Amino acid sequence: MKNDILVVGGYGEVGKNVVSELIKHYPEQVIVAGRNLKQAISFVRTTGHSLRTLELDIYDNSSFDDKLDTVRVVIMCLSPKHSGFAEYCVQKEINYIDISPSNQVASEIEQLKEKAVENNITCILGVGLAPGLSTLLAKTICAELDAKKQINLSLMLGLGEKHGTDGVKWLLDNLACDFKCEQNKRVTVVKPFVDGLRAEFPLPMGTRKAYAFNLADQQILSKTLSLGSVSCYFCYNSRFITFLVHILKKAGVFNLLKYRKVYNIILNIFNFALKITKHIFSDAYAVHVYVVGTKDNQPIICSGSITGNNNSLLTGKVAAYVGRKLYEGMNKPGVYYLNEMFDLDTIATQYSKNFDVKTQYHPAVNV
Repeated sequence: MKNDILVVGGYGEVGKNVVSELIKHYPEQVIVAGRNLKQAISFVRTTGHSLRTLELDIYDNSSFDDKLDTVRVVIMCLSPKHSGFAEYCVQKEINYIDISPSNQVASEIEQLKEKAVENNITCILGVGLAPGLSTLLAKTICAELDAKKQINLSLMLGLGEKHGTDGVKWLLDNLACDFKCEQNKRVTVVKPFVDGLRAEFPLPMGTRKAYAFNLADQQILSKTLSLGSVSCYFCYNSRFITFLVHILKKAGVFNLLKYRKVYNIILNIFNFALKITKHIFSDAYAVHVYVVGTKDNQPIICSGSITGNNNSLLTGKVAAYVGRKLYEGMNKPGVYYLNEMFDLDTIATQYSKNFDVKTQYHPAVNV
């Protein structure tokens, strides 16, 4: 019988929150998995439950082959380098949830759609704040419009919360590479953290300069909402740190990331710096979505925001909620993104204490 929920990376910053949420409902079914068994056992002791643990390396099939026969749902709380483990889950008829912000891995998992349908299992990608609630916000706003011309999505992350190594690698990997952006069927190459815009986050954040960044939201929204013009921007809740990253990028410092030794040095510097900044800055985050479109043949501007504190906690709660739905029988075989399976109101109602949503529509504004 498949009665278990496996949380890969279940002792990490997001994973802990996923597990803490799940054991409120299924204390006997949760398995905490990862490469570091000692950390898994140590975390389990803090939960007050006798949870099972599993030493598992997603890049080594021998560490999990034939050990997942009782698993109904896997929640991936790491950022995989490739889709190998997801493919294994699909083959073994295990529902799969992924919080990774990686465009590349998500695109690889999309190729498993036919096999997922054949095996009657569901894979849900882009589960978290961004991508995740950010794409649900865009979906909510766009539903009010007859036509959408342009979407700008800006993400602000808080330096006051603990950022895991996977999160720092995600930042560095994206800073190192230019990316392609399709605007009205024209593809342009964009340098990350060079050009920016003024993002109107709600108070007390206010107006911030955010810089072009290869957020997964761009590809997700282009695919799921059939939009040809989506731009994404990123900043931290410290204006100084955001500007510093911008200056380092313009100076060419991040071009050196192609050298492995330099990459590791910069990775260690960022990890060390984030240990300091978490004691100085807040853990406030924000997402702002700005849409230009038409309704009833009239041009309008619509915008919306999501704000809160502790992104890791929110991501963990959202991932756990999605996991519960799959575990309890939600069945739509295939590979989907969060905004294809859920709506913002449902999750906002579930976790109203964890984040705020605001939307504004300006039907009289000419654009």
